[in-house]
Amino acid sequence: IIVYILENGGKPIIHRAIHKTPDGIITKGDANLSPDPWSPIRSDQIVGKWSGIKIPYWTGIGYLALILKGELFYPLGYLLLTLIILINILFIVREARIQR
Repeated sequence: IIVYILENGGKPIIHRAIHKTPDGIITKGDANLSPDPWSPIRSDQIVGKWSGIKIPYWTGIGYLALILKGELFYPLGYLLLTLIILINILFIVREARIQR
């Protein structure tokens, strides 16, 4: 997993390195079906790497992040967040009634 910044100086991108070529590193986001279209990433664009525990792509963490940000299956992410908030409110009200 590497952290890099594209030429345009945007936000840091954290993607998986899937192949190394003479021109740089080919990357792919876990929620993407194909390699990043802006690959290869040159070594001067890389600002960090992550070598901690490995999260398998099949866990769907990348998809969950895209859904919650509203970038995939809009507006499902907003509906899920609203549902979670409502459930928490219900638990708070229930707990308050039990303590009376």
